Amino acid sequence: MNRLAPLVLLIFALPLSALEIHLNGIYFGSYNRDSLKDLSYKLPYADEEGVFLNELLPLMDDVRRFRLYSGDYILETGPSEDLRIVTNEDQIYLRGEGIGSLFLPDSIELEGTEREEKPLIVWFDRKDAHMERELSLFARLHHREIEFRVDPGIVSLLEYNTFNDRTLPDLIVFSRDKKNSLSPLLKEGEMKEPVPYKFSRTVYLSGSTYGENQIIAADFADLNIFYPLALHYGLTEPFTVDDPAVSEALTYLRNLYRAEAYKISADYPGDFISGKADRYYGMSSVFSELPGPPIMLDERFPLMPGEIPPPLKVSILMGIPGSTGSTGTAEDLIAYLTGYGVQQRIDPETGYLPVNETVYTLLKDNAAKDTLLLDLERAVELPSDDRSDKLRFVLPKIIRLVINGRLTVEQGLAEIGNYLNKEK
Repeated sequence: MNRLAPLVLLIFALPLSALEIHLNGIYFGSYNRDSLKDLSYKLPYADEEGVFLNELLPLMDDVRRFRLYSGDYILETGPSEDLRIVTNEDQIYLRGEGIGSLFLPDSIELEGTEREEKPLIVWFDRKDAHMERELSLFARLHHREIEFRVDPGIVSLLEYNTFNDRTLPDLIVFSRDKKNSLSPLLKEGEMKEPVPYKFSRTVYLSGSTYGENQIIAADFADLNIFYPLALHYGLTEPFTVDDPAVSEALTYLRNLYRAEAYKISADYPGDFISGKADRYYGMSSVFSELPGPPIMLDERFPLMPGEIPPPLKVSILMGIPGSTGSTGTAEDLIAYLTGYGVQQRIDPETGYLPVNETVYTLLKDNAAKDTLLLDLERAVELPSDDRSDKLRFVLPKIIRLVINGRLTVEQGLAEIGNYLNKEK
């Protein structure tokens, strides 16, 4: 018959090669030494590396019983947040408050209520491979299905679905400039930062194919492209249509379009780096990743080669829609994405910095991190207010009309001014 084991017996029990997890008597999953090491990261305890146990357990609404089994011995405890599996020592250990340090048990048994099993719905306002990768790992570890949707019009989509009783996401991931528009639709106080910074880098010139005069552009009407361009020409805050910098930036884009000096490509960063294009517009990270600029642009495009300063800082936020029925699961997702494991897998080479300050201190002697910090000091961030929301709505439409010749630059600026000054 099983009996409650003294802690000292568990500590000196023979080390086992794998851990099995059971929920309400049903097998949930298992992890051997190799799989645990693959999931490991630096833990905030001395020199420990490993994984927090809750990343491997089922998502629960309540836990009535939590037992650790090692041979014939049982330790009944609670699933405390500091329970962790340590993998970088002579053996694999389970450590945490109340249990001390013990060899990895052969099984963990949970009894309780698992969170409702239904697909998790996550919306993004732009494609984010890093976040999608991490959410896919979350789904695999917790045996959940996740449905992704990428839609730049996330504000209007969420408004429509909210007020028409359509399907709502469990979590939305969006750039901070949409915060003002989305706040009324989200649970108060639930917005979190999974990664605080990504930079919009606008113009580069490789010189390898300058005679072909190709531009790689994500979208000429993207405010993340236009705004740094206007700042380069001397835009002052707040944005006004009679600022000469706005006219110069709009004229520049019109001239590019008329000269057919552009190209739309799904792989526009790759095309630039491989030398298939001279210039590169779009969202990226740090300048040091791309080849240096050896030559000048011609008179039609009077910009020095290299980056148009200053970079645009795009902060990423997560929020839980106010009408979703899966608040618990969404909170689990946020806790996971801001936890030690995910935050340590954030690579400054992708233009991200961890938001977890403890993790941030682990990034030592990292050139990409140092470059990001310099960018951070001089970067600007699009404001989030009613006027900026109106600008984000009207500016892309006017840019398209101007570059297609349906409006002159002057007419386009007048239309923008009329819209900004219009009463709600």
